[in-house]
Amino acid sequence: MSSTTPSLDWLHTGTTGTTVVAYTNAGIKTREDLRADVAALLPALQAHPAREWIWWEVDSYRFLTGALAVMAAGKTLLLPPNTTQSTLQALREAGAWPLDDIMTVPREHSAAASLHLSTQVPIVLFTSGSTGTPKRIEYQLAQLLHEVQTLQHLFGDRIQGRTVLATVSHQHIYGLLFKLLWPLATGRAFLSRQCEYPEQVVQALVQHEHAVVVSSPAMLTRWPTDMRFIADYIFSSGGLLPADTRSKLLPQRSAELIEVLGSSETGGIAWRSADNAHWQPMPDVEFRIVASDALEIRSDHASRPEWITTGDTAHATAAGGFSLGARQDRLIKLEEKRISLDAVEAALRSLAAVQDAHVLLTTRDTRQEIAAVIVPSASGRAQLTCEGKATFSRQLRTALRTQLEPLARPRRWRFLDTLPMNAQGKLDRNSMESLFVPSPMLPDVLHLETTGDALLIDARVPPSLRYFEGHFPQAPVVAGVAQIAWVEHFARLHLGLSGRFCKIEQLKFQQLLRPAAAFSLSIEYERDKSRIVFRISDAEHSYSSGRLVYHMEAV
Repeated sequence: MSSTTPSLDWLHTGTTGTTVVAYTNAGIKTREDLRADVAALLPALQAHPAREWIWWEVDSYRFLTGALAVMAAGKTLLLPPNTTQSTLQALREAGAWPLDDIMTVPREHSAAASLHLSTQVPIVLFTSGSTGTPKRIEYQLAQLLHEVQTLQHLFGDRIQGRTVLATVSHQHIYGLLFKLLWPLATGRAFLSRQCEYPEQVVQALVQHEHAVVVSSPAMLTRWPTDMRFIADYIFSSGGLLPADTRSKLLPQRSAELIEVLGSSETGGIAWRSADNAHWQPMPDVEFRIVASDALEIRSDHASRPEWITTGDTAHATAAGGFSLGARQDRLIKLEEKRISLDAVEAALRSLAAVQDAHVLLTTRDTRQEIAAVIVPSASGRAQLTCEGKATFSRQLRTALRTQLEPLARPRRWRFLDTLPMNAQGKLDRNSMESLFVPSPMLPDVLHLETTGDALLIDARVPPSLRYFEGHFPQAPVVAGVAQIAWVEHFARLHLGLSGRFCKIEQLKFQQLLRPAAAFSLSIEYERDKSRIVFRISDAEHSYSSGRLVYHMEAV
């Protein structure tokens, strides 16, 4: 149990000292620097009529400065799940204002006045939106600080005085708590930049010896086998670690890897520090198992006071903890049979040819089928290259016979180098679902206008265009034959082009046409010569041009 009491009182007491808050690209930042930087933002925030402020910033120190300024101004901090145009536009239409507008205004720094930070100020987070529209989740600062106290009670003595390095974003509750609020309230420093690659973690650990690493399965399960992990304490959240992660990552068992179970709605729920160990609830967390083995929790640091259904299934243990079962949203019924998608994934991962896997339920021609996204192992990749996708897929289905009934064996397959992840370090289910959507063969038409025998189309190249298959995996381009097919399609559809294709004249391909590119297609039908003249271009480039000649059949 730690004797250090977490507190942000130093923000307004004036007794800040020289405690280091962050290591940034611009140098060391102390408590005095942070107070001055926050105070400099306050006049503009207080004078602005907006009550809610949208804040997305990659640098953790700059993010913290803006976040504390919004709270010190008594306004609501919104942490969006992403920065897509649709997300930001929806928040703006609801009355929120981007904090970037204040952060970019020149300001003079002066001695920091007392910063009164109410613990009742609202902080709004959102679900990732990976399975639907992002859901707004509102906390008060007091609830987040309550969880900080819990973390300090559980783990404070182990990590006292240690700098924090993170591979996860502070835009979501796990990173916000573990990387920023917990060290800020206990006098520990954090590295301001996010470490996105193992090499950056190793470099940072050399510079900050004995640091604490705040990470996720997205990083830890992909750690290179030839790269030593030299941290003493590692936290992981955002998903369950495979049982062999500790032995692979920490073969000498000289460090402690602590898994934390939680969600945006509940905050931290439980923790464990050994493979296959039962989960121990955090001190202020109550749990219960209800119908269908659903796990529900209640906690003073959760987003709301009532019992919250977690989406997990669980079984209570005699020691007061619990073991996890399948996710409720991963138990499906297929042709009246109950199937666990988690069990299908586990069976796939047990195969020598598979390094990682994710399965999902898809619909094809009104029929539901299980589909699999596979990351092959080294031996599996060799099989795939040698035998092709169709044969390799059949071999995987055959290998599953001893573990899964026929309905549970995937019928559709995709093979990737890595499973796609979102900003939270979680599986990007939208990306994987899109792998099984039939790819379009035509561009997205934004505007179409015909004038006599002339046609003008403004369009965009769909990123999922079917013609990208084979042209080329690392840098897809629209093949010339596909562009010609578009020209003929639109000419026949809108200009009444008829006849049998005969030849191409003056064909030129001048620039590569890539995914998401916006372009104009102009077509002129010269009926007397039985040919069409086309050009694909934008304001700066001509991508292709030429003439297609047709043979008119005698009537």
